[in-house]
Amino acid sequence: MIGKGQLRYIFFVLFLFFSAIPSFSMGGQEEDRLKIAEKLIEEQKYNQAIELIQKEIEDNPDRFDEGEALMQKIREIRSDYNVLYQELIDVLYVEKDVKKALEIIAEMEKMDADPNPATKELIRKAKETARFVYNQEEFLRIMNQAASYISDKRYMDAISLYRTGFELYREEFFASDYGDIIKNGMKVALDNLNVFLDDIEGKYTLLNQAYNDFFTKLEQEKKGEYKVVAEDYLEFSSVLADFISKVAAVKNIGNYIYATNINVINSFNLDREDFFLGFMQRYVTGRVNTDIKDGITGALDQYINSYMFTIISTLDELMDSYFSVASGKVLDSAVSAISDVNRLSSLVLSLQKDWGGLYVVRENKLEKGLSDNVVNIWPYILKAKAVKNSIAILSSLYSLDKIDITESSDRDKLESYLSLIEDQFLKVYSLLSQLKDEESKLLASYGNVLSRMAQSVYEIIKPIFIKKLNLLTKSAIGLNEKISSLDVAVSETEQKKISDTITESENLIRGKEEVILVGDKEETILAKYPDKAIENIEVIKQRKKELIIDIENLKKFFVSQREEFINSKIISDNINKLDSILDYLIKLDNNIINLEKQASAAVFNADRYRNEAERKLEEAERAINLKNYEDARNLLEDAGDLFSTSLSYKEDKALRESMDKRLLALSDAIVKAENQKVIVEVRSLIEKGRELYLRGNFDEAERTLLTARARWAVTQPEENPEVEYWLKFVKAALSIQRGRTVLDTDPLYTEITQLLNLARANYTQAKTLIKQGKQEEGGKLLDKATENLLRVRMAFPLNQDASLLLLRIEQLKNPDSFDSLFKEKINEAVAQLDESPQEAYATLKDLREIKPDFPGLANAIYQAEIKLGIRIPPPDPAKISRAKELYKNALAIYNRNDRANFPIALEQLNQAVLLDPDNREAISLKDRIQLAMGGQTSVVLPSYALKLYKDAEQKFTEGSFYEALAIVRKLLEDERAKNYPPLLELKKRIESRI
Repeated sequence: MIGKGQLRYIFFVLFLFFSAIPSFSMGGQEEDRLKIAEKLIEEQKYNQAIELIQKEIEDNPDRFDEGEALMQKIREIRSDYNVLYQELIDVLYVEKDVKKALEIIAEMEKMDADPNPATKELIRKAKETARFVYNQEEFLRIMNQAASYISDKRYMDAISLYRTGFELYREEFFASDYGDIIKNGMKVALDNLNVFLDDIEGKYTLLNQAYNDFFTKLEQEKKGEYKVVAEDYLEFSSVLADFISKVAAVKNIGNYIYATNINVINSFNLDREDFFLGFMQRYVTGRVNTDIKDGITGALDQYINSYMFTIISTLDELMDSYFSVASGKVLDSAVSAISDVNRLSSLVLSLQKDWGGLYVVRENKLEKGLSDNVVNIWPYILKAKAVKNSIAILSSLYSLDKIDITESSDRDKLESYLSLIEDQFLKVYSLLSQLKDEESKLLASYGNVLSRMAQSVYEIIKPIFIKKLNLLTKSAIGLNEKISSLDVAVSETEQKKISDTITESENLIRGKEEVILVGDKEETILAKYPDKAIENIEVIKQRKKELIIDIENLKKFFVSQREEFINSKIISDNINKLDSILDYLIKLDNNIINLEKQASAAVFNADRYRNEAERKLEEAERAINLKNYEDARNLLEDAGDLFSTSLSYKEDKALRESMDKRLLALSDAIVKAENQKVIVEVRSLIEKGRELYLRGNFDEAERTLLTARARWAVTQPEENPEVEYWLKFVKAALSIQRGRTVLDTDPLYTEITQLLNLARANYTQAKTLIKQGKQEEGGKLLDKATENLLRVRMAFPLNQDASLLLLRIEQLKNPDSFDSLFKEKINEAVAQLDESPQEAYATLKDLREIKPDFPGLANAIYQAEIKLGIRIPPPDPAKISRAKELYKNALAIYNRNDRANFPIALEQLNQAVLLDPDNREAISLKDRIQLAMGGQTSVVLPSYALKLYKDAEQKFTEGSFYEALAIVRKLLEDERAKNYPPLLELKKRIESRI
């Protein structure tokens, strides 16, 4: 253990050692080193001066004396410095005079502004130790002295003393690393604190004056010279409220300092609180475990409490005097005294409000009893006896436990209050009987004359009991009203729950709109839940049974009550309401039975259709395995309808999702398997149709190509451009051909045939007559023939038989000019190709029948057939080249298996085939890509979409075409629905009717 003397010696030796160590700074020799050293000595930078002197003597030994003189000067100063340091050690660690130690440190810092680092560290630690001890002692001195001031009611002196400690550790706090937010926040808080405290000191005199003025008026009332009114209090309370607001602001700042202190400890992981924040917290909010509440807020609280207690105790004394008057005077005076009590109690309540419940006023002052004044004459003596007797009974009344009925919706608690009231009612009634007995005894003993004043006491007291009974009865009625209202409310709530559950069950059976997720889109369906409705019905049955029992018990409860306790229209109305609820519950049975039947039937149908759908699906799967795709399609469509029907009876989200997936998966399987077959068949039909067309067998070509179109639609929703391309040529040829002959199915067939036969007969007969030279007779027959032919052409303008016969008649009539006429008809027909191509083509065909080798006729017919689309145009090198280019582009996509761009490749190949129908490579590649892409049609729709499709069909059948079209358009937004052939067909049917 090192003693105090040893410790002092060690510090002194260390000091001398470290002070002798030169520092290494300063460089260069631009000036005289010794002069610079002399200047540094003047600036108290001794270490730097020593360093320069040493260097100068080493470099210039002849200047040793000059250097030694400067060193001696430093040694003398350091000697004084060492003496001070030894004194510092004695003062700080032996004498423990912290204040003196701080003064020595300040003097040492003046003597040597830049000591070496080791000395500087020793001084810093000594200074820190001294400051800590000093600040702790100063803090305790301030807190203890201020507490003494508070005890002596020197509140402002205490506050002023607390404010002197605001500087302790302030410098260290604002030099800390706590961050700008914390330090700036504290700076603002300190500034505001000083502002509020300055304001409080300024308001202190005003509050004292206001208090003295108000208290003087209270003293005057005690003397009967004045009666304090509300305006008197308001003058005082306005100053008080302003002062209290400043006190509240100071408390808020104290809370902020406390929160900041906690924040600093937690944020910087300190093992103790910050000294500055800890001191400030206690200056403002006070210490915790002290006999007297101290701190600035403690001083302010006690200052205001002293005023408040004095005022309230004075008011209490005044109220006691008025209570005494109220119990000893006649009724009018008592009423006046009670008025004064009310006036003074209002002032007390105002004080409570302004100071937040600082002082609790004693309750029921008027219940202290009447005065026991005694007079010297019998009436007053008897009155005193009456008072004594009645006070004894009244004391029993006041001694009854107070029934604190709090606002509650707890029926059990309300019943417990009612039981207490019933018990107290009986006790009060018994006391009132005692009071009447006392009155009767008095009258019997002393007669009416002497007992009149005493009897007046009973007349005053009896109403108290009657009022108490009335109050108890009123409370009981009020409680029973609450209980009955609660019972009705609970019963009505239960009734509403039952009613709501019935409505909910009806909605579950009837269905309600719900949103389901289909892919990444939301769709609305009508969802029905009869199974949940059945669960609800079971709940309804149980609730109904329980509610009937509850209501019957409630009615029994009210029947058991004291009659006067249920004498209320509200209670009567509530009992009637309970009867109405009972009636409703009894009549509910039929509704429940009907609901149960509907729900059960719906569940049964849902399960039946679901089972049938499952069976159809299994059959469809077997048909697919057997490659019987047509049956599989039909079975799948039936299964979809059955599932949709099942879901229309009972919604099952899991079933809907799983069945949609299963149906669509089977649909894809059918389309995928059938697509390969379709593509092969359609290719064969296209080739066959083309061949028939080129051979001129247009009817058979049309049938073949229409078959190809139908087969294509089985797996592909989009038209096959190739099929449509050849159908265009076939239909164009048929349109010409079908207008040239009269079919035996035509209604005019018989009449037209007769006209043609007559014309032919006339022509043949005329031709014979003309050969015989009978020109005139032959001409008349030709005119008749012409007339009949023109009648044919009126019905069939392009009829070939009529046109040919007319030409032959013209040739027979004008053989010499016929060639000229023939040429003219060719030219007219060619000119007519743009306006009436079919009529012009028919004319050219008829002319070919007359003179097939006529110059220019064959070419005219060829051009007409191209224009009409009957004949395929001759190969166009540019188109053939473009077709090859498109084929190469598509082939590149196919070769790199770029399936995302197969639709583009298919479009390019369709264009290539249309540009060059003989491009076999393009045709072959097209079929390969079509096979790779698979079928695109949907055999079935998702369940929600199938329901909408059925709705659209129904609307179409009803003639609501626009509503049907709106549903169809919405469905076509679904990727699966827009590839559903029946939907596309329905759209065409609807649009054809609009």
